[in-house]
Amino acid sequence: MSPNIENKNEEYGWKARINRDKDYYLSADMLSCGLHKWLVLNDAAELCKIACQADYTTMEYMPNLKLKREKTIANGDDVCSFRYIVKK
Repeated sequence: MSPNIENKNEEYGWKARINRDKDYYLSADMLSCGLHKWLVLNDAAELCKIACQADYTTMEYMPNLKLKREKTIANGDDVCSFRYIVKK
């Protein structure tokens, strides 16, 4: 099995890791969120939780996939977990 893939030093504060996980169509962790960093700097961190909900709205346009997310940086977790599952 190949190792996980992680990007480095994205200019706007984003950093992600693509996980090799056979249980999901795609498994990724956002290790650093540029939006969260920007909102914290502008004393508006609470808005990030609302912005994160847009990920579920986006899923309405991907009818064959389901998003499972158990962690978000906006909720104080160390990562935002994105687990995409093919609907059967």
